[in-house]
Amino acid sequence: AQACARILPGPPKQLFVRTLGQMALHRAGFVFALLGVALPGLWSIGFFAAADQLAAPLGSDDECLPTDVGVGVPGCGLNALQHRAISQALGAASAARAASAAEVATVPPGVNLGGWLVLEDWFFSGAQGRHVASQGTTGQGVGLPPLLKGLEDTPWQSEGLLTKWLQDTRGDEEALQVFSSHREAYITGDDLEQISSLGIRSVRVPLPWATFADALSPIDAAVYKAGAKIVPDPVYGDKASFVTVDREWLAGLLRQAAQHNLKIVLDLHFMPAGSSDGTYSGIWPLKPKFWTDSVSTSGGE
Repeated sequence: AQACARILPGPPKQLFVRTLGQMALHRAGFVFALLGVALPGLWSIGFFAAADQLAAPLGSDDECLPTDVGVGVPGCGLNALQHRAISQALGAASAARAASAAEVATVPPGVNLGGWLVLEDWFFSGAQGRHVASQGTTGQGVGLPPLLKGLEDTPWQSEGLLTKWLQDTRGDEEALQVFSSHREAYITGDDLEQISSLGIRSVRVPLPWATFADALSPIDAAVYKAGAKIVPDPVYGDKASFVTVDREWLAGLLRQAAQHNLKIVLDLHFMPAGSSDGTYSGIWPLKPKFWTDSVSTSGGE
């Protein structure tokens, strides 16, 4: 508006300049409104705080300069104000993001305990690991510390297939021992205490469906019963098995977390027969069938 006033002599220019300024503020407000939708909180940070700054003299940083050079049309001043409004909006957004990032970096709201009660092969790929989420059909699991090691030549692919392989080659007792040792060593009470000491208050714990294996008792009450230690996948029973998670032990974990002022988010991470395609499905690289297949109950239903 300032730039355009230079080329409009006499009283009419005041009305025009005032109207032009209102148009510029209206258009700038629209820009701020759009950015405020994309960047929450920007409206209050940017538009009202910057309204007075929009009335400041135009300078060399603006689209139009306070000289006669390049100020040949009224729209130039309007564009300069709009350009300034957008620049201020982006600056305010950048400051807000920086403040938010600093807050998050100081105290993250939560942490995920992946690789503990739900296994993914690439967590245990050792020095030969190449992918975050395995590709094709080749697994990356070279062991399951602290007891199972040395599988570099025959890496395991997913939790269900690993459990079944241990059953078939080493027996149920050793399979249980391998999993129990891993679960006891991977996360301990000391870890919960350290998480709490950092100011973190939420902990996500992924769980296998076998935590609630007895919910499948209508399929076979003798197999999927309370207290079962290892259960077969109801669809891929000849290829995949799972070590259950004792629910009394799980309740103890919740009580221990509460003592450290931690809230636990229980995440049922995968379903029987696999509900998605990936090592986290428990049956990968077999085809997920949770959504497509059905299993008969012991009553023939």
